[in-house]
Amino acid sequence: MIRKAVAGDHAQLVALYRLVAATPDAIARTPGEVTDDYVGGFMRRAAADGVELVWEEGGRMLGEIDASGPGIASLSHLLAADHRGGATGAGARRRPRAVPGAARRSDPPHAAH
Repeated sequence: MIRKAVAGDHAQLVALYRLVAATPDAIARTPGEVTDDYVGGFMRRAAADGVELVWEEGGRMLGEIDASGPGIASLSHLLAADHRGGATGAGARRRPRAVPGAARRSDPPHAAH
């Protein structure tokens, strides 16, 4: 089941990212670089102004994807994946280098209302 991530997913996401980091060419971090602060950071950013989805089956975390605002006021209408790009977890063999941002609203920022 794919669902919105919650703060209680933190420990399972750390374990998932460490597992994936141990797979050659899966992500750009080693298992030792996957820390509570690293996972907590992207979880907080997504909760504040983005989206984070997890794939869970039978209580087991199998994947995650997140995006958050770029932190630039003039681009606040966009969502962007950070340097990690793409999803993590089972089936994520090779991650893309970049993920295009997705518009948060249908109007461009310069449209008159």
